[in-house]
Amino acid sequence: MPDNDFFLPGGADLFEAQDAINVGLSNLWRAVEMQAHGQAWASGIGANEVLQFGPDRVVALPANGQFGFASPNAPISTILSAIEFVLRETAATYGVGSDLFDLSKVAESGSAKHAGRLDLKEVRQDQIAQARTMEARLFETLKAVVNTHAPGTIPDGATVGIDFAEQQDQLSEAEALENAQIKTELGVWSPVDVLMDINPDGYPDRQSAFAELMRRRDEAQQLSNQI
Repeated sequence: MPDNDFFLPGGADLFEAQDAINVGLSNLWRAVEMQAHGQAWASGIGANEVLQFGPDRVVALPANGQFGFASPNAPISTILSAIEFVLRETAATYGVGSDLFDLSKVAESGSAKHAGRLDLKEVRQDQIAQARTMEARLFETLKAVVNTHAPGTIPDGATVGIDFAEQQDQLSEAEALENAQIKTELGVWSPVDVLMDINPDGYPDRQSAFAELMRRRDEAQQLSNQI
C-alpha cells in the first residue's frame, strides 16, 4: 500500500506475511519433489561403473561392497509447522480465529468457545476504533476532492456516520430481549440503555437515544389516534 500524503499508511505487514507463506509453500513443494523417493547408493565399486538393478535383477557386488537406498529426510513437518505458525499469527493479528486452520477440531462447549473469542473481540474493538477515524478522514478527503472539481456539491458541514455490526453473545433474540426487560424492570437499565446497547453506533450517547425514543413514542401515539 503506498504511503504518501493521500493514502493512509499501513498494510505492508500483511503483504510480507503473505510473501512468507508463499515462500514456505514453494520450499515445501521443492522439498517434496527433491526427496519424494529414496536415493540408491553403492560402495566398493568403481566410480564409472553402472549397476543394473530392479525387482527382477540380482545386484552383483565385489567383496565388501554394499548397496542400499537412503531414506528421504525432507523436513516436511518442520516446514508445515513454520507455515502454520505464520498463518495463525496473521489470522490473530487481523481478528480471525486461529482455529480456522485447525483440521482436528474437537467438540467445545459454548463457554469454551466464548472464552476463546475474547482476544478476537478485543482486536475487533481496536479495529473499529481505528476504522471510525479512518472513515472520517477519508470522507473529509473525498469531500475536498469533490468540492474542488464541483464546488458546493457536498456542504462544508457534512459529516459521515459509521454503523458497525455489533458483536453479539451466543444468545437468541428472545433471550437478549428478556435480559434487557429484566434489567429494565430491576431499574438497572432504562429504555435509553436498551437502545444504546442494541445499536451503539447509531446512538452513541444518551441524548441521541432519548430523542429517538421520544420520536418513536410520539409516532406511536399519532398512529394509535388515527386507528
